[in-house]
Amino acid sequence: MKKAVLKRKQSKLLDKYSEEELIDVIETLRSSPSPVFMLEALVQNRCTCCGNTDLGVSRYPAFNSRFFAGLILMHCKSCGLVWVPVPELDLDHFYTHHYAREFRKERIFDGDFYGPENPIWARKQHKVRDRGQRHAKMLAEYGTIERLLDVGCGEGFFLHQAKAKEKYALELDENVHKILTDELKVTLVSGLDRPEFYDAIVTSHVLEHFTYDGIRTKLAEIFSSLRPGGRYLLEVPAGTDQLALFIAGDRPSAQRLEPHTLFFSTYSLVRLLTETGFEIEFAALCKFSRSTPEIAEDLKARLGTARLREGGALEIIARKPGGDDRKGVAGLLRKFL
Repeated sequence: MKKAVLKRKQSKLLDKYSEEELIDVIETLRSSPSPVFMLEALVQNRCTCCGNTDLGVSRYPAFNSRFFAGLILMHCKSCGLVWVPVPELDLDHFYTHHYAREFRKERIFDGDFYGPENPIWARKQHKVRDRGQRHAKMLAEYGTIERLLDVGCGEGFFLHQAKAKEKYALELDENVHKILTDELKVTLVSGLDRPEFYDAIVTSHVLEHFTYDGIRTKLAEIFSSLRPGGRYLLEVPAGTDQLALFIAGDRPSAQRLEPHTLFFSTYSLVRLLTETGFEIEFAALCKFSRSTPEIAEDLKARLGTARLREGGALEIIARKPGGDDRKGVAGLLRKFL
């Protein structure tokens, strides 16, 4: 049975990667440098979500990146949050100069990215493109958006579909700046420094790329940048559930989790959001959050009357309290009546 499972996993790998690419992956992982982790610093770690200090350690589930192969993870069993305990990682440099070439080579396209010659548009499925379309539809249910910001927008799939009078983007990858400004006519911004300016902010598969010591600050900046009554739509992988499979030795053969530095459960994400000041309107529940009795009561209280979905990526729609919410109410009435 084990041999049959191994053969199926090998077959999936060979379907996705050439033999030369797999050899390169093996050589990369074998030769990757590793930082020395001081025990005193690890012992002093506490969960940035719930404050727990009873933590576990595991190796990082590296697949093909030298930048991440030598790292470790800290696990909080109380809330499900997992993080890389290296706050000084130079992530800005990595995303500006390396991310596209290591993980998103399709961004480096010679021609009009949104032109018919780009093969992306002929594909029946493309997870990033299709996710952007889905998020645009979800946000449209809450009515007209005046000012919309996409943080970590990549090529701008979401912005391409979304309806807003003014579209803004915060994106470090220099490979996509021309696509955003020339093709999508989006205004680039360098930070979250305009209080109560945006009607909606989106971060799609972005929060998992921040360091554990900066996630609360980033959420506070997003909260501050939204007008009262504004919406925050976010999606991250079900990271806690992904790592549970990895630890159990049941990791999907071609799964790549780099360059993630945070791995969330629904509970840890909802707790961080509500402690920032957000109200939850919709949330996807991960397996950890559905099956851990110790957090059930607190999670229920934080979710309130939010609509729920089980399984899949962790999508959440949160609202900044205050403001005139007649547009949001009208959108929900159109959906459910």
